[in-house]
Amino acid sequence: MKRIVVFLSFALVLAAASSVTGKTIAAFKKKQYMIGPDIQFSPDRKNIAFTAKDGKKYYSPSYLYKGSAVSGRFKKAFSDPVSQYVWKSGSEIVYAVAAKDSVTVKSGNPLTGRTKNIFSRKLKMTGSGYSRGYEKFAVRALSPSGEFMIAENGKRECVLVNISTGKEIVSGNFTIPYSGNPQSTLKFSGDSKRLLLFDGKKRIYTIYEVSLSGFKKIRSITSIKKITPGSDYVLNSDGTEIAFTEEKCKGGCYHIVYIYNIDKNKLYRNITIRSGQILHVGFDRNFSKAVINNMHRKLEVFTLNKNGREVR
Repeated sequence: MKRIVVFLSFALVLAAASSVTGKTIAAFKKKQYMIGPDIQFSPDRKNIAFTAKDGKKYYSPSYLYKGSAVSGRFKKAFSDPVSQYVWKSGSEIVYAVAAKDSVTVKSGNPLTGRTKNIFSRKLKMTGSGYSRGYEKFAVRALSPSGEFMIAENGKRECVLVNISTGKEIVSGNFTIPYSGNPQSTLKFSGDSKRLLLFDGKKRIYTIYEVSLSGFKKIRSITSIKKITPGSDYVLNSDGTEIAFTEEKCKGGCYHIVYIYNIDKNKLYRNITIRSGQILHVGFDRNFSKAVINNMHRKLEVFTLNKNGREVR
């Protein structure tokens, strides 16, 4: 009888970590879109946004698309090409316009398409002859509060910009490591007070506090209970927890979702996502939903468990 009880308990543990079924909210034609890596839920979790290129034109600009988190029906949100974006509220998105000769940041309503400029900077010409071109000032992240922008200059230094005043703080000690695939990325917490830098080359998370004074490093995370930090991640509202995935390829590739409490150093295994070829995973900041890009052909939404299993 004891053997039966042990066997059932083990089966329940396996079931808790087993794969779950997602809901397809959008299906696209072959080569219709080349969807970007940053798929985001709106703060109220009612909508989802993503950037995408024309699937038949690799070097075409990316535009922002918005749709329901339940029924899809994605449509282009704004007429501008977009390089970076973030949801400020359920009805407002802050985004950077992709352009060679200027940096423009706008605030817009994705439901109506109306926008307004909140930051603009003309880029200077530098160099001479064949090396002549515009100075580098690439927007790498926008804060959900609409207060901050992080740009990378020609020296690969990160510049913290106060969007409303235009004041710039250059931090020579804060740089974004160069990497191919996966790329190094930056993401703010929901309250814009913390920032996570993902080093795509070394697979390291580094957490910073952000204020008008600049960046203050909290700590680097090289390994979480022997789990390697993944490139698909999001910080929660106050920046105390990270939802991320670990990709495994055994009998087909799949993603394991983890929730990590930074301050308590506790890791919880949540769900396992199996579905075709998963290119990227996005999460809402409450860690209740996940959305995947299935080979640019489908978007599928999954429900996360309220309580995961602690990894010791």
